[in-house]
Amino acid sequence: MMRRPTKNAESGEAEAGEQSEWQTLKSLLPYLWPKGRGDLKLRVVISAVLLVISQIVSLYVPILFKESVDAVTPIEGRLAAVPVLLIVAYGLARALMQDMTQV
Repeated sequence: MMRRPTKNAESGEAEAGEQSEWQTLKSLLPYLWPKGRGDLKLRVVISAVLLVISQIVSLYVPILFKESVDAVTPIEGRLAAVPVLLIVAYGLARALMQDMTQV
């Protein structure tokens, strides 16, 4: 009959796993941020910035879609160009979101 591991054994394994993840990250750090290689550091920073921008665009696209759909409803005194511009902005944001996920 097999015994189930105790909670202490499970937490020890989790701590060991977290420790090994940090060790792996520390071993990769010289390759991600090498001394004397400003060009590679710039690439890492640009990649991180593009990643953040892609997440912001991905979050904003549904909000922009909601605003464009709401703007299509007729209200007196509103210019017809506003809904059209919002729909164009939605299309551009959607294309940008697709492009950013491919980076």
